[in-house]
Amino acid sequence: VAVRHEDGAGDACALLREARIPYAVLLEYSDGDGQRIVCGQWIESLLPMHPILALLIPSRTCSEDTQSSVYEYVQSTRLYESVEELRGRLASYRLSEYGMELKNRLENRVNAVIAFASELTPEERKSRQEAWKAQIEERILSVQKRYEQLKGHGNIFIRRAMNAYPNMKSRAQALKERTARRLDKKSKKQ
Repeated sequence: VAVRHEDGAGDACALLREARIPYAVLLEYSDGDGQRIVCGQWIESLLPMHPILALLIPSRTCSEDTQSSVYEYVQSTRLYESVEELRGRLASYRLSEYGMELKNRLENRVNAVIAFASELTPEERKSRQEAWKAQIEERILSVQKRYEQLKGHGNIFIRRAMNAYPNMKSRAQALKERTARRLDKKSKKQ
C-alpha cells in the first residue's frame, strides 16, 4: 500500500500500522520540492510515519536537473544501517502470510508458463509471437488513426457541452462578441 505524502498521511499511516499492514509513503515531486528532498527535510518529515519504503516520483513538469539531483541524493542516502535493522523493523508486520501466498502464486505462474512453453515447438512459439506482434501493431495503428481523427476536433468535453447546449457560446466567441460591442460603443461616442 502506498500513502501519498499530503494532509492526513500521518493518520492513514497510523491506521495501517495498527492493522499491521506494510506501507510506503509516496511523493510526486516537482522543482519546488527538490531542495527540500535533497537537504533531508522530506525524509525527516517521514520518520514519524514509520514507512517501510519511501517513493519519489517526478511530476511531468519536473526539470531534468531536479530529477538528477534527487536521484543522486537517493543513491547516496540510507535509512537503515544494516539488514538486521531492516529485518527488525519488518518483524512486526504480517509479511510471512503475504510471503507464502506470493511465493505460491509465483510458483504456480512459473509452472503454468513452463508447461505452456513445453507444449509448443519453437516454430509454433515463433508463429504465435508473430501473430501477437501483428495484433499489437494493428491496435497501435487503430489508436493512431483515432488520435489523428480526434486531434483536429478539439477538446471532446467542450464539443459535448456545445452540442448539449447549442445556444451556449465558446469563450472565444463570447470574447469576440464582447470586444465587438465595446468597439461599437466607442465608435458611436466619437
